[in-house]
Amino acid sequence: MSRADAAPPHALEDLSTFTVREIINDGRDTAGKLVILGQFANCSSDALVKLQRAPLPHDERGVREMLERIRLRSRAPYSGAEYGYYVGELAPSTSASSGGEDVECDVLYPGCLLDADETSRAKLLKKHITRSSTQKLVCVRETPELYAKAHEKYIASIPREATAWVRKILSLEKERERLLHCDDDFLLNVDSKWTTHPDCDGADRATWRAHSSVTDLYCLGLCVREDFKSLRDARAEHLPLLRAMLRKGRAVIEDIYGVNAEEMRVFVHYPPQFYHFHVHFTNVSVEHGVSVERAHLLDDVIENIERDSEHYAKRSITCRMGENDELWRRFKELDDKAGAEAADDDAR
Repeated sequence: MSRADAAPPHALEDLSTFTVREIINDGRDTAGKLVILGQFANCSSDALVKLQRAPLPHDERGVREMLERIRLRSRAPYSGAEYGYYVGELAPSTSASSGGEDVECDVLYPGCLLDADETSRAKLLKKHITRSSTQKLVCVRETPELYAKAHEKYIASIPREATAWVRKILSLEKERERLLHCDDDFLLNVDSKWTTHPDCDGADRATWRAHSSVTDLYCLGLCVREDFKSLRDARAEHLPLLRAMLRKGRAVIEDIYGVNAEEMRVFVHYPPQFYHFHVHFTNVSVEHGVSVERAHLLDDVIENIERDSEHYAKRSITCRMGENDELWRRFKELDDKAGAEAADDDAR
């Protein structure tokens, strides 16, 4: 991968030029997404295609046939990141008269990141493959010491290009049509996970209020400052920002969609999917991403910091991750090293 390709994930019409290399997740895990590693014609590096519908094929022959039948239409404008989001319609197969079913399709292609170097694009692709592959999930109790020795170093190793798409959104270079609020503290937009949202580019926003899709409400708040990476960084100095994101975010969503605070869940993830502090706003009926070992309610975060500015610096936090995750590998290396040192001490 010597250069970036101005190609996928945006502006695709179908998947006919995508060659399957490996099915890295057959869609039978809790995520329910079929994940395929392969390559688009005329592209110099690999890409991931994620599909979700019911039922999904689990064998390579069935996967290849489904890819040939899909016709794509964009469900979210291109943000400048390595992601492309589509809804695909299945044409009738030659072996059956059925057709017309919708398929959610995500295309991940770090090779299109023009501002990233070859090493950064390769590292990003590896991260996506690891995260998307079938793997056992584990819980680890992250102590402050473990964070300092492993997690903090992991964050430092992530190339800045990995969050270039966030900066493009904050600068209003990308996703202006999804913008709900912007000020000196944070930006609020419609998250791409809200797939049932009315067309952001053309619909009259007055029709968004009390729209039938508000039960799927999912918005994303991005803080402006870049030095605030995750929940571990939260201190008393961040309280005005956190309170503003909570108060203004709720008010904007209620004003636009008619969803009040009692119907909203506002939370942060730890570990986050990307290391630029952000807040999730969802309808309480949305169950995606709210497991107890990952989601932390912003109301609780604010109260904890009000009581002790160093709360998240001093406490242990239970985290969920995949056993193939780079962060889990770093945790395991430290644990194995500590075990070996203890065994040496006992031998003496």
